[in-house]
Amino acid sequence: MNFITNTINIQSIVEKNYEFLIPVYQRPYVWDDTEIKKLLEDLKHNFEVNTTEYFVGNTYAIKSNNENKPNQYEVIDGQQRFTTFWLISLCFELLNVKTKLTEYLRIEKNKDIRFDFDIRKEVYEYLKGQLDGSAHRRFENVEKLEFLKNIAAGIETIKGILNSSTASQNKINLEAFGDYIYEKVMFVFNEAPDNTDLNALFVALGTSGIQLQQSDILKARLLDKIIEKDKRIIYAKIWEACENMNNYFESNVKISFPYDTSKVTEIDFKKYNAEKFNYNSDFEELNIEKAITISEIIEFDTSVEIKTKNKSDSNTECRSIITFNLFLLHALRIFKKQIHSNN
Repeated sequence: MNFITNTINIQSIVEKNYEFLIPVYQRPYVWDDTEIKKLLEDLKHNFEVNTTEYFVGNTYAIKSNNENKPNQYEVIDGQQRFTTFWLISLCFELLNVKTKLTEYLRIEKNKDIRFDFDIRKEVYEYLKGQLDGSAHRRFENVEKLEFLKNIAAGIETIKGILNSSTASQNKINLEAFGDYIYEKVMFVFNEAPDNTDLNALFVALGTSGIQLQQSDILKARLLDKIIEKDKRIIYAKIWEACENMNNYFESNVKISFPYDTSKVTEIDFKKYNAEKFNYNSDFEELNIEKAITISEIIEFDTSVEIKTKNKSDSNTECRSIITFNLFLLHALRIFKKQIHSNN
């Protein structure tokens, strides 16, 4: 397999108008404050000693087959780093620091954000909402949302570090620091050829964050067979409800597909029913509460329901006796037994 390998910095990503698609098989953003602090402290040190180049390792990508986006790349490995530098860029903008680094946030032509997500529409909308100021109104209890909690925590961590960098005795010039990141941070960018067997590559690479499991590979292969994007999203969310073995299945389903408990019985969980399990590909219909202002309540004479949390509403912790991978093997064994019995 012959890769096209180049070293690129954030500046060249901006100048070439690259944009990145995070594919269905990728797991959530997982960097915690320890990893982010380590990166920023290392960047600050190299900035202060004026290191010529700062390398952040190998990244792997393949050209997207989206004809409308000729500069879009599907990220195979490197999501955590690309996203972290986007969050750093965001925090410079939120703190009103005038630096070239903020050019990394948006695509030049339509001013859209540089990242798109194959099935994680809520992540895309949250990042976009951070730029237009709507995120705090549209998202509540972010810390409870699996695909957003680490991103939200990362933003606060980065803002805290940047603020402390200007308040300490050894304070730094944030404008110059941002320009340093923009020009000197280098990625080893490996572009896979068009005929690459991505499944084989996933297995070979794993990830630098959470290692890909066999179930992740199987999920990618199965979802790849589904052409319609809305159906892919639905099946991906069903899969996620099943793979979280540290919570009750019914609770997992309710996170992805809000449903009326009075109308859903145990047998209804055997098959997805759009009439009973509420899902809409339009982001506004997802299970994310939209906040409204006091003036909107007054203007539209909106009634406000105060929800109290009963003891019965809270999730009881649970743990499966088998892993999800082992569960899939048992499911396959039962399926093959049924097929054999029916023939």
